[in-house]
Amino acid sequence: MVSRDTSLSLLTDTLNALALRQRATIANITNVDTPGYRAVKVSFEDQLRSALGHLDSANGTPAHTAQNATGGDPTVKALVTRQADQFTRVDGNSVQVDQEMSSLMETSMKYSAMARAVQNKLNILRSVITSGQS
Repeated sequence: MVSRDTSLSLLTDTLNALALRQRATIANITNVDTPGYRAVKVSFEDQLRSALGHLDSANGTPAHTAQNATGGDPTVKALVTRQADQFTRVDGNSVQVDQEMSSLMETSMKYSAMARAVQNKLNILRSVITSGQS
């Protein structure tokens, strides 16, 4: 029987969400001079915290409340929204380049850290599989 690794799944979901955030941030920066453009925001951290908080610390299996709608393992889905009218220039554009550049740097660092975590997890799994073939 093949068992799905919940932590690897959450790491992968997080990488996908960070990649989506990076694409959205780049789109925001690209459209800084587009009249009427509303900046896009990608959020997923609350779902990630919830999924991590519901993992059973004893054996790493998801608790019932963390399961997705189909009853499977917890997942992290990114939510893409247009930013509200909190800051709008005269031309109707809501992009704040300084915030977007900061977000881009932060997202890049988080993505690198998650990619290293996935690589470490895969190395562990490879080691377990290899040692079982002796």
